[in-house]
Formats: sequence, C-alpha cells, structure tokens
Amino acid sequence: PLNGFTLSMITAHAALTSSLAPSQTSSFQLFKLALSVLSSTDWAGQKVVFGKAGSAAISAEERRSCAAHFYDAAGILNIFWRLGPFIEEVQWEAKRALKLLDSEADPFDAVFGRRVLPELVWDLVLRTPSLKAGALCPDLRTDSASGSTSSAKTLPVDAPQALATCEQLQSVLPAGLGNRCSRIALRLVGERLRWQSKSPSSSIAVMVGLTLDPQQLDRALDRGPSAQDETEAARFRDLWGPSKSELRRFK
Repeated sequence: PLNGFTLSMITAHAALTSSLAPSQTSSFQLFKLALSVLSSTDWAGQKVVFGKAGSAAISAEERRSCAAHFYDAAGILNIFWRLGPFIEEVQWEAKRALKLLDSEADPFDAVFGRRVLPELVWDLVLRTPSLKAGALCPDLRTDSASGSTSSAKTLPVDAPQALATCEQLQSVLPAGLGNRCSRIALRLVGERLRWQSKSPSSSIAVMVGLTLDPQQLDRALDRGPSAQDETEAARFRDLWGPSKSELRRFK
C-alpha cells in the first residue's frame, strides 16, 4: 500500500508546502520533510490535500470510507485509500526514523538495515494463509466483500479482501488482547512471483507483528463492561462467545 508512487506524492507535497527552495533542497532534506508530514498529521481526524499547507478536518462520510486521507490537488482522488489499516504503523515508523536521523551519525542500518527485521522488532509474528489472487482488487460483484464482525470498523461494500482482513485484525486484536499488547503492526507480504502459464490461485498474506507487555501478558481474566451497559456488554459477549464469557458479580 505504501509504494513508490504514494511516497513520491507525499514527498512532492512536502517540498511544495515547505519554505525551502527546491534548488537548495537535498534528497536527505526531502526524505525528512516527507517523514515529518507522515508523523505529524492526525490521520484519524484530518486530511491532507496535495500542494496545500496544513490539514483540514474530515467529514463523517470520509471517516466511514477510509482511515487515511491524502487527496490530489482537486480533492477528489484519495491517494492513501489503501493505507487505512496501516497508517498507524506508517506514522510510528516515520516518528522512529526521524528520531534516528537526528540522533545517530550513521542511521542507515537503524532505519533500513537488519535492525528493522520483523524477528528483531516484534515479540510475536503471525502470518495468515495466502489470500485469493484478487485480494487487492475492489470486489464489485458482491455486497459482502468486507466481511462483518461487530468489532470491525465500517468498510465500503467493495473493499478489497486484503484491506477488509487487515481492518478486522486491527479491530479484533486490540479488543481481545487489551493491555497485554502495547503495539500491533500489519503488513502485506507475499512470495516472489515466477512466470507461469496459468493464472495464480493465491497472492499476498497478512503478517501481524505484536509488541507484548510482559507485566500484563500472563493475566488469565479480563473484566468486561458493566451488565448495565447493554451495548458494550453485547459487543463483549459477541467477541468472546458464550463459552468464554460469563456474567459475574464483583464486590
């Protein structure tokens, strides 16, 4: 989702809206400008328009459609439409990279090298089975492409399977793990493609990285909402199921 095109657009936006002259801006400065936009914008409630300084509040309709909003100059095309489930991880990495660029003499390995390998960054790494071949394509033939869970955010009915899966994981995992997990990161991964005569039957998978809190990790009991709060109580029972949730009275 965060590919070369989206990075080039956010970098161009950062250059256009900065006070630096293009002829006097180095590639390193451009990189830091782009990271600054990614790290400082409140993507949950604000949108960025290409070429316009600052950000503006998003509407209720925009909030329902996607979790990240970076529009073209006309304000029509959302360049970040695929970044919704990943924007928190992108923002976290941008903040981390900026700190390293300012604090280390040679930050290349810390930002791009072995120090950012999944097995070194996260405490637990999970990977889903491979999704269908068209997992990144909008599904225009059905009204249930995004799936449905009470914990997942509202998604457009034509949401690609990959993004719908990531949105559900982004909602269900924090609800289930609670403060046992301090950070959840989602990434789309896949095998290296080889030329073949037949169309592939599968494509990418979702990799989940978890940073765990050792002080809360072994807790065996989660206390849910009050039974008086019928909406939240129903959501809690729906998440855990009748076999793992029960009504108790605490003194």
